[in-house]
Amino acid sequence: MNLMIFLGVAGLSHSLFGKRLIPIGTVYDTFISRGLDALNYACYQDSRFILIGTPSGITLATEGGAHQSISTPLIGMSQDGLASFEPAFADELAIILEWSFDYLQRSGKNKIDKTKANGAEVVLYKRHIESREEIAIKISEEKNYPLVKPFDNEDIIAGQGSFGLEACEYFITNNIKPDIVLSCTSGGGLVAGTSIAFKHYFPNVDIYPVEPATCNDTEISLQNKTRTRIKHERKTICDALEVEIPGQITFPINLVNCKSGLSVTDEEVCFAMKYLYEEFNVKAEPSGCVSLAAVLSKKIDVKNKTVLVTISGGNVDDDSFEKYIDLTKN
Repeated sequence: MNLMIFLGVAGLSHSLFGKRLIPIGTVYDTFISRGLDALNYACYQDSRFILIGTPSGITLATEGGAHQSISTPLIGMSQDGLASFEPAFADELAIILEWSFDYLQRSGKNKIDKTKANGAEVVLYKRHIESREEIAIKISEEKNYPLVKPFDNEDIIAGQGSFGLEACEYFITNNIKPDIVLSCTSGGGLVAGTSIAFKHYFPNVDIYPVEPATCNDTEISLQNKTRTRIKHERKTICDALEVEIPGQITFPINLVNCKSGLSVTDEEVCFAMKYLYEEFNVKAEPSGCVSLAAVLSKKIDVKNKTVLVTISGGNVDDDSFEKYIDLTKN
Protein backbone atom coordinates (compact mmCIF):
# COMPACT_ATOMS: atom_id res chain seq x y z
CA MET A 1 0.00 0.00 0.00
CA ASN A 2 2.80 2.44 0.87
CA LEU A 3 4.43 1.85 -2.52
CA MET A 4 1.16 2.59 -4.33
CA ILE A 5 0.63 5.77 -2.32
CA PHE A 6 4.16 6.94 -3.07
CA LEU A 7 3.84 6.25 -6.81
CA GLY A 8 0.49 8.01 -6.90
CA VAL A 9 1.80 11.14 -5.17
CA ALA A 10 5.04 11.28 -7.15
CA GLY A 11 3.06 10.81 -10.34
CA LEU A 12 1.07 13.97 -9.59
CA SER A 13 4.14 16.22 -9.63
CA HIS A 14 2.91 17.83 -12.87
CA SER A 15 -0.28 18.97 -11.13
CA LEU A 16 1.36 19.99 -7.86
CA PHE A 17 4.60 21.57 -9.07
CA GLY A 18 4.37 21.94 -12.86
CA LYS A 19 7.14 19.41 -13.57
CA ARG A 20 6.84 15.73 -14.39
CA LEU A 21 8.66 12.91 -12.68
CA ILE A 22 8.74 9.36 -14.03
CA PRO A 23 8.25 7.19 -10.94
CA ILE A 24 8.90 3.47 -11.44
CA GLY A 25 7.96 0.85 -8.87
CA THR A 26 8.35 -2.93 -8.82
CA VAL A 27 6.34 -5.42 -6.81
CA TYR A 28 5.60 -9.14 -6.84
CA ASP A 29 2.54 -8.84 -9.01
CA THR A 30 0.29 -11.09 -6.92
CA PHE A 31 0.60 -8.37 -4.23
CA ILE A 32 -0.75 -5.57 -6.44
CA SER A 33 -4.23 -6.16 -5.07
CA ARG A 34 -2.98 -5.34 -1.57
CA GLY A 35 -2.57 -1.70 -2.57
CA LEU A 36 -5.47 -1.56 -4.99
CA ASP A 37 -7.33 1.30 -3.30
CA ALA A 38 -4.34 3.63 -3.65
CA LEU A 39 -3.78 2.46 -7.23
CA ASN A 40 -7.41 3.20 -8.14
CA TYR A 41 -7.28 6.69 -6.65
CA ALA A 42 -4.00 7.44 -8.43
CA CYS A 43 -5.46 6.47 -11.80
CA TYR A 44 -8.57 8.60 -11.25
CA GLN A 45 -6.36 11.63 -10.50
CA ASP A 46 -4.32 11.21 -13.71
CA SER A 47 -1.20 10.27 -11.79
CA ARG A 48 1.62 9.12 -14.11
CA PHE A 49 3.92 6.27 -13.12
CA ILE A 50 5.12 2.82 -14.17
CA LEU A 51 4.32 -0.18 -12.01
CA ILE A 52 6.16 -3.39 -12.86
CA GLY A 53 4.68 -6.61 -11.52
CA THR A 54 7.25 -9.36 -11.56
CA PRO A 55 7.41 -12.21 -12.24
CA SER A 56 4.42 -12.50 -14.54
CA GLY A 57 1.98 -15.34 -14.94
CA ILE A 58 3.64 -16.39 -18.18
CA THR A 59 7.18 -16.61 -16.81
CA LEU A 60 6.06 -18.72 -13.88
CA ALA A 61 3.79 -21.01 -15.90
CA THR A 62 6.03 -23.99 -15.26
CA GLU A 63 5.87 -23.48 -11.49
CA GLY A 64 2.19 -24.27 -11.22
CA GLY A 65 -0.96 -22.30 -10.46
CA ALA A 66 0.12 -21.22 -6.98
CA HIS A 67 2.81 -19.00 -8.51
CA GLN A 68 0.77 -17.55 -11.36
CA SER A 69 -1.14 -14.32 -11.34
CA ILE A 70 -4.70 -14.71 -12.54
CA SER A 71 -6.44 -11.65 -11.10
CA THR A 72 -3.65 -9.11 -11.76
CA PRO A 73 -4.10 -9.01 -15.56
CA LEU A 74 -7.84 -8.57 -15.02
CA ILE A 75 -7.14 -5.57 -12.77
CA GLY A 76 -4.97 -4.08 -15.50
CA MET A 77 -7.64 -4.54 -18.15
CA SER A 78 -10.55 -3.20 -16.10
CA GLN A 79 -9.04 -0.20 -14.29
CA ASP A 80 -9.93 3.09 -15.99
CA GLY A 81 -6.91 5.28 -16.71
CA LEU A 82 -4.46 2.38 -16.58
CA ALA A 83 -2.71 0.79 -19.58
CA SER A 84 -1.51 -2.76 -18.90
CA PHE A 85 0.71 -5.20 -20.77
CA GLU A 86 1.79 -8.80 -20.32
CA PRO A 87 5.12 -9.14 -22.20
CA ALA A 88 6.69 -12.54 -22.78
CA PHE A 89 10.03 -11.53 -24.32
CA ALA A 90 12.62 -8.79 -23.85
CA ASP A 91 12.03 -7.20 -27.26
CA GLU A 92 8.37 -6.72 -26.39
CA LEU A 93 9.37 -5.14 -23.09
CA ALA A 94 11.60 -2.63 -24.91
CA ILE A 95 8.72 -1.52 -27.14
CA ILE A 96 6.34 -1.27 -24.17
CA LEU A 97 8.75 0.85 -22.13
CA GLU A 98 9.44 3.16 -25.08
CA TRP A 99 5.70 3.74 -25.46
CA SER A 100 5.29 4.16 -21.69
CA PHE A 101 7.98 6.83 -21.32
CA ASP A 102 6.34 8.80 -24.12
CA TYR A 103 2.84 8.35 -22.70
CA LEU A 104 3.83 9.47 -19.22
CA GLN A 105 5.00 12.82 -20.57
CA ARG A 106 1.97 13.63 -22.70
CA SER A 107 -0.22 16.52 -21.65
CA GLY A 108 -3.31 14.35 -21.10
CA LYS A 109 -5.47 17.45 -21.05
CA ASN A 110 -8.67 15.48 -21.04
CA LYS A 111 -10.26 12.10 -21.47
CA ILE A 112 -10.35 12.43 -25.26
CA ASP A 113 -6.57 12.82 -25.49
CA LYS A 114 -5.96 9.85 -23.20
CA THR A 115 -8.45 7.68 -25.07
CA LYS A 116 -6.83 8.46 -28.42
CA ALA A 117 -3.41 7.78 -26.92
CA ASN A 118 -4.54 4.23 -26.26
CA GLY A 119 -5.27 3.75 -29.96
CA ALA A 120 -9.04 4.27 -29.90
CA GLU A 121 -11.09 6.19 -32.43
CA VAL A 122 -13.15 8.96 -30.82
CA VAL A 123 -16.34 10.05 -32.58
CA LEU A 124 -17.59 13.47 -31.45
CA TYR A 125 -21.16 14.67 -31.70
CA LYS A 126 -23.17 17.83 -31.09
CA ARG A 127 -24.62 17.51 -27.62
CA HIS A 128 -28.23 18.70 -27.23
CA ILE A 129 -28.69 18.37 -31.03
CA GLU A 130 -27.60 14.88 -32.00
CA SER A 131 -28.26 11.57 -30.24
CA ARG A 132 -25.16 9.68 -29.13
CA GLU A 133 -27.26 6.54 -28.76
CA GLU A 134 -28.36 6.68 -32.42
CA ILE A 135 -24.80 7.40 -33.53
CA ALA A 136 -23.48 4.44 -31.55
CA ILE A 137 -26.10 2.10 -33.00
CA LYS A 138 -25.26 3.26 -36.53
CA ILE A 139 -21.53 2.68 -36.03
CA SER A 140 -22.22 -0.72 -34.48
CA GLU A 141 -24.31 -1.79 -37.46
CA GLU A 142 -21.99 -0.37 -40.12
CA LYS A 143 -18.78 -1.84 -38.67
CA ASN A 144 -20.27 -4.92 -37.03
CA TYR A 145 -19.02 -3.81 -33.61
CA PRO A 146 -20.59 -5.06 -30.39
CA LEU A 147 -22.48 -2.26 -28.65
CA VAL A 148 -21.94 -1.91 -24.90
CA LYS A 149 -24.33 0.62 -23.44
CA PRO A 150 -22.82 2.85 -20.73
CA PHE A 151 -25.48 2.17 -18.07
CA ASP A 152 -28.53 0.32 -19.44
CA ASN A 153 -26.85 -3.07 -19.42
CA GLU A 154 -27.17 -5.79 -16.79
CA ASP A 155 -23.45 -6.59 -16.85
CA ILE A 156 -22.56 -2.90 -16.46
CA ILE A 157 -24.95 -2.58 -13.53
CA ALA A 158 -23.41 -5.65 -11.92
CA GLY A 159 -19.89 -4.33 -12.51
CA GLN A 160 -20.68 -0.94 -11.01
CA GLY A 161 -22.46 -2.71 -8.18
CA SER A 162 -19.12 -4.18 -7.12
CA PHE A 163 -18.46 -0.76 -5.59
CA GLY A 164 -21.54 -1.23 -3.45
CA LEU A 165 -20.40 -4.69 -2.37
CA GLU A 166 -16.99 -3.37 -1.30
CA ALA A 167 -18.60 -0.50 0.59
CA CYS A 168 -20.98 -2.87 2.35
CA GLU A 169 -18.07 -5.14 3.26
CA TYR A 170 -16.34 -2.14 4.86
CA PHE A 171 -19.41 -1.24 6.91
CA ILE A 172 -19.98 -4.83 8.00
CA THR A 173 -16.31 -5.42 8.89
CA ASN A 174 -16.23 -2.27 11.01
CA ASN A 175 -19.67 -2.87 12.54
CA ILE A 176 -21.07 0.37 11.11
CA LYS A 177 -24.67 0.78 10.01
CA PRO A 178 -25.09 3.29 7.15
CA ASP A 179 -28.13 5.57 7.22
CA ILE A 180 -27.77 7.32 3.85
CA VAL A 181 -26.10 6.55 0.51
CA LEU A 182 -25.58 9.34 -2.05
CA SER A 183 -24.66 8.34 -5.59
CA CYS A 184 -23.63 10.36 -8.66
CA THR A 185 -26.24 9.61 -11.32
CA SER A 186 -26.65 9.87 -15.08
CA GLY A 187 -28.58 6.95 -16.56
CA GLY A 188 -28.69 5.18 -13.21
CA GLY A 189 -26.26 2.30 -13.63
CA LEU A 190 -24.02 3.09 -10.68
CA VAL A 191 -26.84 3.84 -8.26
CA ALA A 192 -28.77 0.76 -9.43
CA GLY A 193 -25.86 -1.59 -8.81
CA THR A 194 -24.96 0.12 -5.56
CA SER A 195 -28.54 0.08 -4.30
CA ILE A 196 -28.93 -3.65 -4.95
CA ALA A 197 -25.93 -4.37 -2.74
CA PHE A 198 -26.92 -1.97 0.04
CA LYS A 199 -30.56 -3.01 0.16
CA HIS A 200 -29.44 -6.62 0.48
CA TYR A 201 -27.21 -5.99 3.49
CA PHE A 202 -28.90 -2.87 4.94
CA PRO A 203 -32.62 -2.92 4.00
CA ASN A 204 -33.41 0.29 5.92
CA VAL A 205 -30.75 2.49 4.33
CA ASP A 206 -31.98 5.55 2.39
CA ILE A 207 -30.47 5.83 -1.09
CA TYR A 208 -30.48 9.06 -3.09
CA PRO A 209 -29.33 9.52 -6.69
CA VAL A 210 -27.79 12.98 -7.17
CA GLU A 211 -27.78 14.89 -10.48
CA PRO A 212 -27.08 18.36 -11.91
CA ALA A 213 -30.09 20.65 -11.60
CA THR A 214 -30.19 21.16 -15.37
CA CYS A 215 -30.62 17.46 -16.19
CA ASN A 216 -32.35 15.87 -13.20
CA ASP A 217 -34.33 13.30 -15.17
CA THR A 218 -33.98 10.63 -12.48
CA GLU A 219 -35.21 12.97 -9.74
CA ILE A 220 -38.26 13.93 -11.82
CA SER A 221 -38.87 10.34 -12.92
CA LEU A 222 -38.86 9.16 -9.31
CA GLN A 223 -41.37 11.87 -8.44
CA ASN A 224 -43.60 10.82 -11.36
CA LYS A 225 -42.95 7.10 -10.72
CA THR A 226 -42.33 6.63 -14.44
CA ARG A 227 -39.45 7.31 -16.84
CA THR A 228 -39.71 10.96 -17.78
CA ARG A 229 -37.66 12.60 -20.53
CA ILE A 230 -36.47 16.16 -20.00
CA LYS A 231 -34.93 18.27 -22.75
CA HIS A 232 -31.73 20.02 -21.72
CA GLU A 233 -31.89 23.73 -22.42
CA ARG A 234 -28.88 24.75 -20.32
CA LYS A 235 -25.38 23.35 -20.24
CA THR A 236 -23.70 22.02 -17.12
CA ILE A 237 -20.09 21.45 -16.18
CA CYS A 238 -21.19 17.95 -15.11
CA ASP A 239 -21.24 16.79 -18.72
CA ALA A 240 -20.79 13.10 -17.82
CA LEU A 241 -24.24 13.17 -16.18
CA GLU A 242 -26.18 14.74 -19.04
CA VAL A 243 -28.83 12.14 -19.82
CA GLU A 244 -32.36 13.00 -20.94
CA ILE A 245 -34.13 9.92 -19.58
CA PRO A 246 -33.25 7.12 -17.13
CA GLY A 247 -32.44 3.67 -18.51
CA GLN A 248 -35.12 1.09 -19.21
CA ILE A 249 -33.31 -1.47 -17.07
CA THR A 250 -31.95 0.86 -14.39
CA PHE A 251 -35.06 2.87 -13.57
CA PRO A 252 -37.28 0.03 -12.28
CA ILE A 253 -34.44 -0.92 -9.92
CA ASN A 254 -34.00 2.63 -8.70
CA LEU A 255 -37.75 3.18 -8.36
CA VAL A 256 -37.85 0.34 -5.83
CA ASN A 257 -34.56 1.01 -4.02
CA CYS A 258 -34.21 4.83 -3.97
CA LYS A 259 -36.10 7.11 -1.61
CA SER A 260 -36.01 10.17 -3.90
CA GLY A 261 -33.63 12.17 -6.08
CA LEU A 262 -31.52 15.24 -5.33
CA SER A 263 -30.07 17.88 -7.64
CA VAL A 264 -27.34 20.53 -7.33
CA THR A 265 -26.21 23.59 -9.24
CA ASP A 266 -22.88 24.05 -11.01
CA GLU A 267 -21.86 26.61 -8.41
CA GLU A 268 -22.47 24.11 -5.62
CA VAL A 269 -20.44 21.51 -7.51
CA CYS A 270 -17.50 23.93 -7.88
CA PHE A 271 -17.51 24.55 -4.14
CA ALA A 272 -17.51 20.79 -3.52
CA MET A 273 -14.53 20.36 -5.88
CA LYS A 274 -12.64 23.04 -4.00
CA TYR A 275 -13.52 21.54 -0.60
CA LEU A 276 -12.46 18.06 -1.68
CA TYR A 277 -9.14 19.30 -3.00
CA GLU A 278 -8.27 21.58 -0.08
CA GLU A 279 -9.34 19.17 2.66
CA PHE A 280 -8.33 15.79 1.15
CA ASN A 281 -6.00 16.68 -1.75
CA VAL A 282 -8.33 14.83 -4.15
CA LYS A 283 -8.86 16.35 -7.59
CA ALA A 284 -12.20 15.07 -8.88
CA GLU A 285 -14.17 15.98 -11.97
CA PRO A 286 -17.41 18.00 -11.61
CA SER A 287 -19.68 15.02 -12.29
CA GLY A 288 -17.96 13.08 -9.53
CA CYS A 289 -18.66 15.76 -6.91
CA VAL A 290 -22.44 16.11 -7.10
CA SER A 291 -23.04 13.87 -4.08
CA LEU A 292 -20.66 15.87 -1.91
CA ALA A 293 -22.23 19.07 -3.24
CA ALA A 294 -25.63 17.87 -2.03
CA VAL A 295 -24.25 17.49 1.49
CA LEU A 296 -22.32 20.76 1.59
CA SER A 297 -25.26 22.73 0.18
CA LYS A 298 -27.58 21.15 2.75
CA LYS A 299 -29.88 19.54 0.17
CA ILE A 300 -30.22 16.73 2.66
CA ASP A 301 -30.03 16.61 6.45
CA VAL A 302 -27.07 14.43 7.48
CA LYS A 303 -26.79 15.52 11.09
CA ASN A 304 -25.96 12.56 13.35
CA LYS A 305 -26.19 10.26 10.34
CA THR A 306 -23.70 7.78 8.89
CA VAL A 307 -23.47 8.77 5.24
CA LEU A 308 -21.70 7.24 2.23
CA VAL A 309 -20.81 9.96 -0.28
CA THR A 310 -19.78 8.65 -3.68
CA ILE A 311 -16.88 10.49 -5.36
CA SER A 312 -16.43 9.15 -8.88
CA GLY A 313 -14.11 10.20 -11.70
CA GLY A 314 -11.03 12.35 -12.18
CA ASN A 315 -11.38 13.38 -15.82
CA VAL A 316 -10.56 17.06 -15.51
CA ASP A 317 -7.46 18.82 -16.84
CA ASP A 318 -5.50 21.33 -14.78
CA ASP A 319 -6.73 24.44 -16.64
CA SER A 320 -10.40 23.48 -16.32
CA PHE A 321 -9.98 22.55 -12.68
CA GLU A 322 -8.48 25.96 -11.87
CA LYS A 323 -11.28 27.66 -13.78
CA TYR A 324 -13.93 25.82 -11.76
CA ILE A 325 -12.18 26.63 -8.49
CA ASP A 326 -11.97 30.31 -9.47
CA LEU A 327 -15.77 30.37 -9.87
CA THR A 328 -16.09 29.87 -6.12
CA LYS A 329 -14.34 33.21 -5.54
CA ASN A 330 -17.06 35.26 -7.23
